[in-house]
Amino acid sequence: MRKLYAYIVLAVTLVALSLFSLPGIVDGMKTGIEFKGGFEITYQVLDSEGSEYASVEDKQSARDSALEVVANRLDISGVKSVGITASGDDGIVITVASNSESETLELRQLLTSNAEITFRDSSDTLLATADEVLKENGAKLDYQDGSPVVGLSISNTDVWYNITNYIATSTQDQLMVIWVGYEEGVDSYSNPESQGKIISAATVGQAFYGDVIITGSFDAASAQQMANLIKAGSIDFHLKELSVNTIGAEYGESAFENSLLAGAIGISLVAVLMIVLYGIAGVTSVVSLIVFVIATLLVFNMMNGEYGPDTIAATVISIGMAVDSCVISYERMKEELWKGKSLKKSFVEGNTKSLSTILDGNITTLIAAFALYLFGTRTVKGFAIMLIISTFITMIIMVGFNKFLLGLVCNSSVFENKKSWFGVRMKHVPDIKKGEQQHYFGKFNNLNFRKFFKPFERIFLGIMGLGVIAGIVYQLVFGGFTSFEALNLGINFSEGTKTYFQTIDPTFDSEEKVEDFFRNEVAPNFPDIVIDEIIPDQIIVGEGKGITMNDSDRYYYQETLEKFNVTDAQFVGNTLKVYTVSITYKNALDEGVQEYLDNYLTDMMNELWDYEEEEGIVDMSYNGINFVSPVVGTKTVTNALYSLFFASIFIILYVALRFKLSYSISAIYALVHDSLTMLMVFSLFRIEIDVVFVSAVLAIIGYSVNDTIVIFDRIRELQREDSNPRVDYDSRLNYCNRALQESFTRSIWTSTSTMITVVALLIFGGESSINFNIAMLVGLTIGAFSSLTVAPSLWVKLDTKFAAIADKWKKKRAAKPKVQTGEVEEYTFFGIND
Repeated sequence: MRKLYAYIVLAVTLVALSLFSLPGIVDGMKTGIEFKGGFEITYQVLDSEGSEYASVEDKQSARDSALEVVANRLDISGVKSVGITASGDDGIVITVASNSESETLELRQLLTSNAEITFRDSSDTLLATADEVLKENGAKLDYQDGSPVVGLSISNTDVWYNITNYIATSTQDQLMVIWVGYEEGVDSYSNPESQGKIISAATVGQAFYGDVIITGSFDAASAQQMANLIKAGSIDFHLKELSVNTIGAEYGESAFENSLLAGAIGISLVAVLMIVLYGIAGVTSVVSLIVFVIATLLVFNMMNGEYGPDTIAATVISIGMAVDSCVISYERMKEELWKGKSLKKSFVEGNTKSLSTILDGNITTLIAAFALYLFGTRTVKGFAIMLIISTFITMIIMVGFNKFLLGLVCNSSVFENKKSWFGVRMKHVPDIKKGEQQHYFGKFNNLNFRKFFKPFERIFLGIMGLGVIAGIVYQLVFGGFTSFEALNLGINFSEGTKTYFQTIDPTFDSEEKVEDFFRNEVAPNFPDIVIDEIIPDQIIVGEGKGITMNDSDRYYYQETLEKFNVTDAQFVGNTLKVYTVSITYKNALDEGVQEYLDNYLTDMMNELWDYEEEEGIVDMSYNGINFVSPVVGTKTVTNALYSLFFASIFIILYVALRFKLSYSISAIYALVHDSLTMLMVFSLFRIEIDVVFVSAVLAIIGYSVNDTIVIFDRIRELQREDSNPRVDYDSRLNYCNRALQESFTRSIWTSTSTMITVVALLIFGGESSINFNIAMLVGLTIGAFSSLTVAPSLWVKLDTKFAAIADKWKKKRAAKPKVQTGEVEEYTFFGIND
């Protein structure tokens, strides 16, 4: 009884602590750039003449130098939440969150300008540039008397002597000020707003001919940082913009709350399902799930991770995947209860028999996640990190802690005669004390799965083949023979044009009205251009942060509000709605249309400001019309293929080591089946394939293998338990049939628990992750089907074939005559040399 009390106290305490800490964790969530706006720029690093470097080594060296320079310049500007990553041999991708148009422009200018290092006096008189007096990479961390200093390597000693002598003999304060990106007429040593561009202001007491050091209150880190800042202006390269993608808060602030709501609804529905199916064990899983969610969010917050649409989607998906481990354990526990074993022994056996299945499933998920992280883009990496974190925490909380917590109940003996509290009916449990034998093996024990699924599988594959043909015909008829496009690729996979803006004009309060604007206002100005080329390929409208206005504000801005047709309907209380509009073209927009649109949006932004040029009605965002280069799309596709390829290879190797090659090939074949089917569905229904689609495919790879391993693990177990030494085709077919009979319920509930969270996100998560969730929903459905039909049936054929080849090889070796060596053959005598 004490164990039961311990269980109750521990469960209630953990839930209370989790719920108590939840508001703080939510407040500590760092929203991604998709929710707060910013920009993403892809650069190609060229030499000073604007040409590509000749060798791969030179490209990579220049790229690494450029990464350091960009990081230093952004550090000078004080920018936070910046992402800087390498892309290929000579590319870098910079993602920065910014709050206003002016801030965005300043940052872009800082990144693309020479931002040279200059030496000046305290009156801002130019003395020399870094290129004139410093050697290449002419600054480094050094030590003097054991203390960190910054060493400067001088290339022109005469010039250096003259300027240091000038400072040393100056009647002023004898300060030499080192600047980065000094702007004439703007910056000054006496201007507090310019202090961020000052690297050092050192006192010079004498003239120097050679190398010098800068001393100060440095530690090693600060001295190294100063050396890096000085080096930043002396590296000889050129940054060419390949892609400028303004990322507005296009989904609106409400999208973040919607995603959190979807997560809460998903958890609630999964909790109800688990309690209905498994009783007290289900309650235990809910407690573990709450702790799991809190722990996952807390770790991600501690890693300073950002919650974008894909990260939130990964969080919600991980909820369903975490519950899978409980479902697998509980189903095995129920199977032991059906044998008439005690609750304690059923608990131990269920956990023991399910552990290998859970480990294999989670490890394959980790393989897919690591491949995703290694080759994915910015958003995909966020998804992968969350998946990796949640998988590790699943093993700790949902396997280890959940087992401990449930063990308190099962070992308390209170429920030994109340097995119905664990999701089994007492009429299905035999009384072994009275000699009763097991008589219940699950709902699907008498169903011949191989006979049932074989024709269904052929019909399904036939439908899939017809679907692919129909998709191709659709493309030929409606896409045109000269503009054939098998897939509806998003702008990340092809060149295109994109812009983002905010407005209070209700003309842009919905996707339909934005399309009407282009159809009725823009298109008539360009009668020679096909209207389909003027209407954007993608329009996303959300709501940004509203503007609080009292009655006097409304009166003061009345003329502006009337000009933009603002009515009382645009106000919620005293808050004026602000619409966020993202527009995407999957091609190079006509220059005339681009100029018209740019002028229109610029004029609209200007009119939103107070006519007296005082504080504006709102700091609206519009950063121009940006482009995405096909170079970026090519690299994105390449990285996606790398992710899929390496994930598949590592999964093949792992499954082959844990099982056999026949299992491994069957599992990968099922994955190819799942991936191609997903592509067919997206192609046929013209659903856009964007970067997050890759996340969905890789998530399905890990998840589908997990489902397949549930079946394969049971097949291997049955094969080991079989005392019949001869295993032929019929025996393998029987293993498959029995494995499906005993595991079908378990597979259905593992898929259902994840589908619940996906559907919740699909309904309540908004448009920000709709493609991801459609892909996941399709993938989960197809994955469940292939795990129950395609993979097992292929294994029967492959394992039988491989066994036949092995038998044939053994017989061939046995039949091979022995080579006569001429030595006397030894005879065996019983009792002497036997």
